[in-house]
Amino acid sequence: MRIGIELGLVSRVAAVLLVAVGIASPQTRQFLDAPVVKSQIVVRWNASTKTMQWAIDDNPKYLNIGPDTVFLAKQGIYVTYPRLNPLRVQATSSVTAVADPAFAAVTKLIEAITSVATTVAPGSVVAGAAPAAPRAPCSDAQADITDLVDLLYGPSGQPGQPDALKTAAKEWIKAIDARYSKGQSGPDAIGGVVEDEKAGIRAEAKTVGDIAAKAKKLLDAFQKCAASVGGPYERSLKWLVLSNPSERVQQLADISAALTKLADTLTSQYVDETKWMGTNNTNYILGNEIDATAEKMQNVTVKVVNIAFTVSSSSITTDQPAAGSATFSVRRYSALTPEVGVGVVFGTITQPVFGTAQNAAKQTIVARKPDKSVSVNPTVLVNFVCRCGSGLLTPMAQIGAAASKDVPAILLGAGLRLFGLSKGDVAIGGGAMFAWVKDLQKLHVGDVVTGTNDINSDLGFSSRPRVGGYFAIQYKF
Repeated sequence: MRIGIELGLVSRVAAVLLVAVGIASPQTRQFLDAPVVKSQIVVRWNASTKTMQWAIDDNPKYLNIGPDTVFLAKQGIYVTYPRLNPLRVQATSSVTAVADPAFAAVTKLIEAITSVATTVAPGSVVAGAAPAAPRAPCSDAQADITDLVDLLYGPSGQPGQPDALKTAAKEWIKAIDARYSKGQSGPDAIGGVVEDEKAGIRAEAKTVGDIAAKAKKLLDAFQKCAASVGGPYERSLKWLVLSNPSERVQQLADISAALTKLADTLTSQYVDETKWMGTNNTNYILGNEIDATAEKMQNVTVKVVNIAFTVSSSSITTDQPAAGSATFSVRRYSALTPEVGVGVVFGTITQPVFGTAQNAAKQTIVARKPDKSVSVNPTVLVNFVCRCGSGLLTPMAQIGAAASKDVPAILLGAGLRLFGLSKGDVAIGGGAMFAWVKDLQKLHVGDVVTGTNDINSDLGFSSRPRVGGYFAIQYKF
């Protein structure tokens, strides 16, 4: 029973050490040098260098995200995008909770995507100018049809026409950037462009909607005049039907609805102040809070696409060509970075040896023989490297376990981690070794026995470990 207890204790220590190692083993220096994040990792796409970059918290310095970039966090943090202009750039983040090597499965996947609505607009047809003087109903077919064509197909700069929409979209993009430059927050910059009474997106939607409603009213009146008066109205109506004016009216109404949807989308996604953080709320939060734990790190993938407005004869759409992406990891902060390395351990412990002898009465008794030294080979030896330096030599603590059926042991020590050497660096450590050896349980030296079988049957692990020393050299991390 006692053997099982001691082996179970050491086995549990070995398992805990393996779990604690996490992902640090192959990249210890990387984790020691990883930046510590307080609240946010700010990411951006640098179009000039075509690289994804990062900064942390309020530090204005940006660095490129490398293939193995790691951040450490003591609490939940966010990934943000600075001065996000949703009419120019769309940024998304997906977070994957990944088990450290002691855990096999991916357990959590979070993805947050923001989008910009797609708009639809009619083509451009230019008509003549309508007379300014008011007219009696059904009195001038040419003037009425000119008014209708102008409303439906207008001059190119009229709201709702492709060129006008393209120009307006460019102005909205510039206006958001300009508001950021003036020190406005993200919600104010985007919300201001949406709600501007003269040039805002919602105002444009109302203007186009009013044109559609007025055109429909005029088309209905023109059809009534053709039915009641005939003549020029009837001939003009036959010509007008070829251009399908009802479809044009619907296209204008669709444009108005699409612009309203765009305004609503921007308002719901970006005007909420709780979705922004940083200085003056200019960093947009791309997803949920990232909370790495001791057991699980978080792998974060950020993708950025550009927004481009494409105008054709019958539509205006938002194209989204990919700009770039990057992946990095967020790991729970710890003052010590664990790692496992292979190597050799020099450590011995003395073990009592018993045999038989005869007493004065010629009886077989238990006799003590000279102790023997036994080697201890740990099942796992873990270094806990200190985040207290960046040079070639870094102090570390060392814990090991040997789940042996003969001499289970726990090793406690310290040492130095050497970086920058060839073939994976080196660690040197040493300390105390606590081993459980087999000793007599019920028998004592001098007790009468029938033979060595009685002695072997009585041997069991001692309740207190014996203490020895060890020296270890590890390599190939």
